[in-house]
Amino acid sequence: MSHVIVGGGVAGLATAFYLTKQSGVKRITVLESSKRLGGWIDTTRNKDGILYEHGPRTIRPVGPQGANTLAMVQELGLSDKVRSVKLGEPSTINRMVYVNGELYKLPSTLISLFKSVVLRFGEDIAQYAVDPLVRGICAGNSREISVHFIAKYLHELEQSSGSVLKGYLKDYFKNKLFPIPKTKEEECDLVKLARSEHWSVWGLENGLTTLTEALKDKLLKLGVEIFTDYKVQDLYFRKEVCMVNGSIPCDKLTLAQPSFAAAQLLKDSSLPLELHESLATIPYVDVAVVNLEFKGNILKNPGFGFLVPSNQPEPILGCIFDTCTFKQGDRTIFTVMMGGAWFNSLFKDKTQAEIECTALETVQRILKFQDKPTRSKTKILRNCIAQYTVGHLARVKTARDIINQGRLPLSIVGSSYDGVGINDTILSARRSVGI
Repeated sequence: MSHVIVGGGVAGLATAFYLTKQSGVKRITVLESSKRLGGWIDTTRNKDGILYEHGPRTIRPVGPQGANTLAMVQELGLSDKVRSVKLGEPSTINRMVYVNGELYKLPSTLISLFKSVVLRFGEDIAQYAVDPLVRGICAGNSREISVHFIAKYLHELEQSSGSVLKGYLKDYFKNKLFPIPKTKEEECDLVKLARSEHWSVWGLENGLTTLTEALKDKLLKLGVEIFTDYKVQDLYFRKEVCMVNGSIPCDKLTLAQPSFAAAQLLKDSSLPLELHESLATIPYVDVAVVNLEFKGNILKNPGFGFLVPSNQPEPILGCIFDTCTFKQGDRTIFTVMMGGAWFNSLFKDKTQAEIECTALETVQRILKFQDKPTRSKTKILRNCIAQYTVGHLARVKTARDIINQGRLPLSIVGSSYDGVGINDTILSARRSVGI
């Protein structure tokens, strides 16, 4: 059986990785439209060894999805490159929110978080607790995001902060919404280490791009064909065979692109229009990511960083204190996140230089310092995060029902559908393969 994967981000590479374990698959081809693999996993490695992450920078080890990713990392031979952050370190317990001109530390448990918010800011828990967290996770507007999405990530944050909900909340989250089956990945040495040492998050030496590079190397050694700068223009389905660009036949096709790109390809195919429409209606946001590097340690209070609720008159979503998580010599590195659901209203007509200046001035004012950066880098990430708005699960179900009921040689995977995190994306790829 031949299998073509459109998209060379972590979803596409992970799909190929799991397909190599299927004995019936004889040929695997990955087609990536850009000149690089990895998608939104993107690390800048400066000549002096300093790293900037423009997308994800750490991964949570919690739950079966976290164990699944760690098992993959071990199989890729990356165990000795893992950089763990254990519970209790400043970046795991010092998370702040910026309200009315002041930074407030957020408690690590959901119960104490809600109590603290009520005491400090009144009863508007959604505005001062949930709203900034949603902005930090998906750069989205909490008033539009699905409750299921919010509950899922609040649960993961609770688990990785080292505390356990009691009574009703514990039973509700852990047993009803998120049952945790025992999987063989829990027996993996790296997973056991993460559990015994109580990791909160982990990263990789030389940045998370190390993961996609290792996947590429592994796949090439196993005979997988990988093509970059390859644009897929059309698809044609006939019985149980798909034709890509009129010249590449395959028995099975996986679309591992963002849903809007998959929708465009499917629009002119011979498939039902409803499949295109269900994918095309998943919204996305643009995010500006500004990396700022300073000489020495300029932080008074180390921590993960801070988030800004949407009702505050600030032009940023939040700021990550990168070198509090992973030190990089005698320097301080911040990553400032901007835009998201508010990108067009704030930055539509702004240049990249203007956006970077806004980021610097805002962080200087909030953190009360005047140091100038020794180096900086800004990237505008267009359509980078899917928004799981109300009705998201129904849209995804509709698409997959059409595929299954039509017995189409097609699957859709990635952060557009089953979770925006790396763990979710990798698990989405694995499940699509049937492992």
